[in-house]
Parts: sequence; C-alpha cells; structure tokens
Amino acid sequence: LIAFILFSVFARSAASTRDPNLVVIAPFDVLYPSHELWSEGVVDWLAAGLDGAGSLRTVSPSVSIRRWSGRADAASATALANEFGAGLAIYGRVLSAGPDSVRVAATLYDVEADRPLGEVIANGPETRMDHLADSLVIGILRELGRTRSVAAVPRASLGSASLPALRA
Repeated sequence: LIAFILFSVFARSAASTRDPNLVVIAPFDVLYPSHELWSEGVVDWLAAGLDGAGSLRTVSPSVSIRRWSGRADAASATALANEFGAGLAIYGRVLSAGPDSVRVAATLYDVEADRPLGEVIANGPETRMDHLADSLVIGILRELGRTRSVAAVPRASLGSASLPALRA
C-alpha cells in the first residue's frame, strides 16, 4: 500500500512537470551502414528546424544524443522524454531507397497521451539530406497543427517551400 501511494505521488509530480511544448529528438536507427553518420545528424537538423517554431522548444541535440540508449522506438523515446519532462518525442529511421536515394521516416509521439501523433516520411537523394530534413520539419509541424496551436502551419498548402519563411 505504501509503495502504491509513493508511486502515485511520484507519477503525479512527474506529470505536472511535463512541458507539452518541449520536444526531445532521439537518434534515428540507420539501416544502411554508409549512412550511420545520419543517425545523429538528423537530430541536429530537426532540432534546428523545430526549435522556436511557435511555442516549441527542443532539448539540446548533444544532450539527447549523450543520454540516448536503445532503439528508435516508442518505449526508448518515451524514456528519454521522461528524463527531460518533454511532452513530445521524435524517433525514426533512415533507410536506403535505391543506389543514391534515402528514405527518412520520423514518428511524432505524444508522451503524455502515450500514442503516436503521426509519421512523416521524406524521400530524396542522399546528397540532399538538408532538403529531406526540411521536409520532415514541415511534415512534423503539419502533424502538430492537427492537435495543437503551432504558428504558421495551415492545414492546406503551405504556400512556400522555404523552411525559414515558414518558421517566420
């Protein structure tokens, strides 16, 4: 009984300190050895694109990478989010999509509700990972716009392909 009471008090206090606008981005699983560098690179690109979009803030990529353990899945990403009190987690994978192309899939996860909000997939040439990351950021902002107020994320056409213009 005492253990249950302590657990309940701790769970309530952890939930009350969770920031629904704080996003933690986990290193992505890379399923093609020559793309291993992108496991952490995607974290940097996504953090740069999402931090400051509306009320969103991201956990420092270097800190989340250093604290990361496990696979890119909901359980590991939730554990990482719990360390920082983040309300949102992003995890994903980088796959080869042909001789010179990659596919990057990112899952946006609502930690408080314990459910995915959506998956965003970007395909393109491996030499333009920056464009793939921009596409992921736009898709993630679009998914977030379905459940919360995020500035500059209309549900129809975005009207611009420029990430800086969309963030502004």
